[in-house]
Amino acid sequence: LPAELYRFDAGVKSVEQDGSGVTAVLADGRRETGDLLIGADGVRSTIRALLCPEARPVYAGYIAWRGLVDEAALSSETHAALFERFAFCLPPGEQMLGYPIAGENDLVMPGQRRFNFVWYRPADETPFAATPPSLTGKPFTFGSFNALPKLSDSCCAAWGTILSRVPQSRLLLKT
Repeated sequence: LPAELYRFDAGVKSVEQDGSGVTAVLADGRRETGDLLIGADGVRSTIRALLCPEARPVYAGYIAWRGLVDEAALSSETHAALFERFAFCLPPGEQMLGYPIAGENDLVMPGQRRFNFVWYRPADETPFAATPPSLTGKPFTFGSFNALPKLSDSCCAAWGTILSRVPQSRLLLKT
């Protein structure tokens, strides 16, 4: 979506709905009206709490580890075995799956794509019930492990925005 459609640091205070559409009333008083409001604001969704206050997230009992691998980085053996397929594995109590997706800049030519993989495994809820580290007020380190040419001006600007919004944060770069 175009950048002008995104609202950052604009918490939703209330939602109004009628026969002609939906309006999000933002914390600063602005009103954004449209045909549809998508509450893609995470597990502790403000939108869900406003529209369905009785709904509470319930821990599903697992975590998911996700990763992306550039197609060109795969060995020829791995590429031949997995890349052109929806691959999955079902170890006891777990699930792993993988499939090709578009590469950087939505490139879909062979050699320019990525392999997306997800590993679901059981995990105790306890470690995830705590306050997220970024909200504790303690120093917080983000990590970016990427090829140096991919650290474009827009990428650096995005990291600058993130770092400015998380107090006492820093960025570890590894190329």
